[in-house]
Amino acid sequence: MPRPQPIVAVVVAPGDRRPEGLAGLDRLADVRVADGPRTLGAALDDGADVLAVWDFRTRLVHDLWSRAGSVRWIHAASAGLDAALPPGPPPAGVIVTNARGLFDQGIAEFVLLAVLAFAKDLPGTLDRQRRHVWEHRDSDPVAGRHLLVVGAGSIGRSVARTARALGMRVPGVARTARPGDAEFGQVVSVDDLP
Repeated sequence: MPRPQPIVAVVVAPGDRRPEGLAGLDRLADVRVADGPRTLGAALDDGADVLAVWDFRTRLVHDLWSRAGSVRWIHAASAGLDAALPPGPPPAGVIVTNARGLFDQGIAEFVLLAVLAFAKDLPGTLDRQRRHVWEHRDSDPVAGRHLLVVGAGSIGRSVARTARALGMRVPGVARTARPGDAEFGQVVSVDDLP
């Protein structure tokens, strides 16, 4: 008798639809979208093999972990794992993966977009453009300014590299201090943040 397809529970926010890009997975697994305790509970009770946690703010996995005895792989579609994992270390034999690195450059570009938008008064420029007003204005340079990055993981490191390319000084904050860091120069402990 052939083994039934593995069950993949895709954990989404309440009311969310199935994430795009899963069509190919349907040939290999029984994919179930879980948007609440009832749908996730049913998938777990049926022996879900994989939890793909799409909603990084969910508490569903934490709340229903006692029913997840068949789960062998948890994947978080986020850089962090807090929502994907129940408290404590994962049980032996459970593989845990995440999307670390996927968002680094995009988030770094967005952070620099915001820095430049404020320094150059982009909202004011767009307002004047809508009103068809030409007006000479000065703006603040970002070169030589400080940008403190709280979180010295892969996203924070990408932000630091991108900001340094604009001539900014970019110290970082992490769980533990690291003097002489290649990306930040200086990383201070989160305890020293104030």
